[in-house]
Amino acid sequence: MNLSFFLEFHAANNPFGVALIYEDKCISFKQLNDLSNRFANLLEKQNIKAGDRIILFLPNSPEFVISYFGSLKAGVIPLPINIRLKITDILFMTEDIQAKAIVTLESFESTVSSISENRLSTLVFSANFRLRINGMTIDLEHLASVYKSLPRQSKEIASLMYTAGSTGEPKPAIHTHGNHLARSLSFISFFNLNSRDVGLAVSPLFHISGMYVMLRALIIGAPLVLMSKWNVEEFLRLIAFYHVTFYHLITTAFLDVVKTELNVIERYDTNSVRLSCIGGGICTIEQIKYYERIIGGYCSEGYGRTEGGASWNPNTSERKLGSNGLVLLDSNDLIIALEGDPEKPAKAGQLGEILVRGDEISPGYFNKPDLNNKAFRSGWMITNDLGFIDDDGFLYFRGRKDDLIKTGGENVYPPEIESALLKMNGVDEVAVIGLPDDRWGEKIVAVVKITTNINEKNIEQFCRSILPNFKCPKEIFIVDHMPKIGPRKIDKASIKKNLLKFHSLATIN
Repeated sequence: MNLSFFLEFHAANNPFGVALIYEDKCISFKQLNDLSNRFANLLEKQNIKAGDRIILFLPNSPEFVISYFGSLKAGVIPLPINIRLKITDILFMTEDIQAKAIVTLESFESTVSSISENRLSTLVFSANFRLRINGMTIDLEHLASVYKSLPRQSKEIASLMYTAGSTGEPKPAIHTHGNHLARSLSFISFFNLNSRDVGLAVSPLFHISGMYVMLRALIIGAPLVLMSKWNVEEFLRLIAFYHVTFYHLITTAFLDVVKTELNVIERYDTNSVRLSCIGGGICTIEQIKYYERIIGGYCSEGYGRTEGGASWNPNTSERKLGSNGLVLLDSNDLIIALEGDPEKPAKAGQLGEILVRGDEISPGYFNKPDLNNKAFRSGWMITNDLGFIDDDGFLYFRGRKDDLIKTGGENVYPPEIESALLKMNGVDEVAVIGLPDDRWGEKIVAVVKITTNINEKNIEQFCRSILPNFKCPKEIFIVDHMPKIGPRKIDKASIKKNLLKFHSLATIN
């Protein structure tokens, strides 16, 4: 089934229902479907055919949704990318997937124009959904609003999305129509979402968390509020004004809310919120409980990857704070394997590598046969993530396999130390990594961003008060800025690279 079916369904059955809200303007399901049809017709006129790839260099905006679903209708494969990427990154991705076009807004045109080539069309949105294509202006309103979507099988590619690349060169993960549908429906069922809900796209739509808020809202026929730029007060205002009920927050954004003055939060009525999903970083149980008190609703911490494999904490009495919840078995299967071998399943509570398979799991990486051969073992996708499952089936993620620190004969998992440090007043963000050491094999190094006047000695003393000695950082660096990848995720690879090269954070930016 072509995923665009759901847009067409709601356009036919609820044409005047609100599909998108952006900058306090509403777009109905019929309007969104018509505009997506016009975009599909535009692609056809540009000789961009089914199976061709196009890049979406777009922020959270109606143009993103129009381009995405217009592409699906035409069988064209959209690849959304981070609007903060540098020219070299965009060039790499364009060449890597052999893109036929790049779609953007006027505000990003200067960036895009420098990578345009004869074979690469540039589609630049301006006001009122006009498009400038290689210098020629076309008004979407002048194109036909009817388009017969191409039939797609569940195994056919719907879209691509690059992984963050924190452990190496970024890879274009394939998402099929079936992957998207399975991943969306299992979540909708797990949390009982319906058309009376209101979604808020806080995370970028070019990131997997933002993408699935969009898809879930569209599938259930609920309004989706688009937030173009992160700001705590605007986040609170949108919730209060549009009675938002669900969203996904990257952990750094979640912590921004937690650290906001209570008198600011109390200006806004957030009682409509019933589901706040958190992921992509470390937070404490105390912070989750506090967030629920100040915002309301239920906070679910989960586990997920761009390639698929999901678990969430249920909104029931079974909930286990501090865990990453129960595996969504309707869409994926997840096991803990010793040495990454599915023939060696771990026992309950035993640490091992997380392996996944199922309807929502990506079949691999686009045009990367060598990577795909390494990514799967006996039908299971190897995640390179470590964790364990307890007797009740709850998953506990313990970090990347590559991030494991082996120091003095002991295995130390950075998330444990990061979680402990976040409990200290004045610690804003933290990254724990291992560096080579002649004596210990590896030594634990903590990179800390602070908000109050604390120093390395204070942090060292705090660590010794709550952690065993072998888990305490041997070195602590306080920084003013923490490098990020993707939607505000700490770039540990960059930190480690600079520390190894200079043994100083002076060059981190």
